[in-house]
Amino acid sequence: MRKTIATFLGTAFGFVIGLLWSNVVMGGIATAGIDITASGQLADWALLVATGP
Repeated sequence: MRKTIATFLGTAFGFVIGLLWSNVVMGGIATAGIDITASGQLADWALLVATGP
């Protein structure tokens, strides 16, 4: 029973951390001025990958 509860809590916390981290990444991309909408340019993504965050 304890292992099941520990697994559930670990999964729940991991999910929440994943959601928060995705917001951090999306905010960093937006701060860098890169358009991530459907109309965004491929060159913007290439610049992000080449220069790093």
